[in-house]
Amino acid sequence: MARIRTIKPEFWTDEVMVQMPFEARLLFVGLWNFCDDYGYLAYEPERIRLQVLPSDDVNISELIDLLSAAGRVEVTSLKNGGRALHLPHFLEHQKISHPTESKIAPEVSGKVAIPLEVRRQVASKHGCKPGERADAACYYCGAPGSIWWVKTQKGRPSCWVAFGDLELDHFHSEKEGGEATENNIVLACRHCNRSKGTTHGFSFLLRKIPEDSGALRPEGNGKELKGKEDKHSAPAAPTLRTKNGKSLKGEHLERFEKFWTAFNYKRGKAEAADAWLSLSPDAAFAAQVIAAAAREAKGRAALVASGQTPKMAQGWLSARRFEDEDAPALPPAKNGNGTCPPVTDEKGLIAYGAKFGLNPKAGESWAQYRSRVVQASA
Repeated sequence: MARIRTIKPEFWTDEVMVQMPFEARLLFVGLWNFCDDYGYLAYEPERIRLQVLPSDDVNISELIDLLSAAGRVEVTSLKNGGRALHLPHFLEHQKISHPTESKIAPEVSGKVAIPLEVRRQVASKHGCKPGERADAACYYCGAPGSIWWVKTQKGRPSCWVAFGDLELDHFHSEKEGGEATENNIVLACRHCNRSKGTTHGFSFLLRKIPEDSGALRPEGNGKELKGKEDKHSAPAAPTLRTKNGKSLKGEHLERFEKFWTAFNYKRGKAEAADAWLSLSPDAAFAAQVIAAAAREAKGRAALVASGQTPKMAQGWLSARRFEDEDAPALPPAKNGNGTCPPVTDEKGLIAYGAKFGLNPKAGESWAQYRSRVVQASA
């Protein structure tokens, strides 16, 4: 419910607000109208955009994050796992005669805050330079987002970094002792961040592997023969449609299905079908790719356990990863109790690395961690 609020003259010359883009200043004022009488409102970016800037081409989540980085808005966590916004100085500037009790305030369980220095470090790690923008993606699912290192009104880089459609997530959760440091902060889309909760990043990644978001549609719209089936007609040959609208049939479909089963990471099947068509493998070539896919599937659990996001089939095929050589085996452990656990076990490499006091770091690639373990055990 919108409410009438007042604006003090000092707002227009506030030393923080004058450094912000006009869209952020206007959004900040708009939040006053839609928060409750204690300065709280639900963290629903799309709803806020429709309420405050319905006709403007702006990234509301990015602007909210900028206001949060500047300390003008607080992002709070709720007991139910959701989030809400709070205007910390709201009651200093608004006189409420008969305030209505807040429904959000009693549900707040804490404040979500990442230091400015860490924000800048994360931005730099993802290739965003001071005063510029950069594309980024969710660490867990690859959903796209953006990084904005804001400029001041004089055109110089400010101290603020805002993240659009992505949130800063503790890979090792705060509840379990994880700190707000560059090496423990990853970018996550809103869906993944809420789904993960206080789960460790490794566990969340392992949980996501079996998910299948790439089911292909059968050719046609499914209505052609509805109610007109001919019991004497021959069944239609199996056909699958790719993301780009092409069809996989016959031996190409049969080989692709064998690859899909061997690869065993059932995400993005339609896109993978396009990549398979671009290769157009004959029987011998397909057998080579399928064998490599099986090896990839065998080592994927250890890759995930090391903190990395596995390649989806489309990217794996397009990058011709089936031509990669097998990684050399790890040497025996120094303590004389046999060789290292098999790296096909999701916990194998981590267990082996722990013998030398080595644990995977958030953002560290599989190859980097493996290299550290090999060096320590040599």
